[in-house]
Amino acid sequence: MKAAYDLTQRSFADIIDHSLPKRDEYRIKEIVREHAHDYAGFHDLKPRLSGPEFFIDFHFVMPGKISVEESHDFADHLESDIRIEFPRSNITIHIEPYNE
Repeated sequence: MKAAYDLTQRSFADIIDHSLPKRDEYRIKEIVREHAHDYAGFHDLKPRLSGPEFFIDFHFVMPGKISVEESHDFADHLESDIRIEFPRSNITIHIEPYNE
């Protein structure tokens, strides 16, 4: 019974989402904050681990006067920086405008 339980628990661990270790979540926040001069803020960071993949979702607040193209380029740059340390990551950045 114990062996069956252990096997089942290990099998489900790979298909169920888990929170990232705090050090990884902290590092993601550091990477985003390294670009603080280019944006107005970020929120709703939801990093999680599902099997071997990292899923990183957050909302990014950009100055409202920045073009869609500039926001997109910035998001691509930030994704690249995150993937340097988290290469197996699926990153979703929701851009929100900030009007002063």
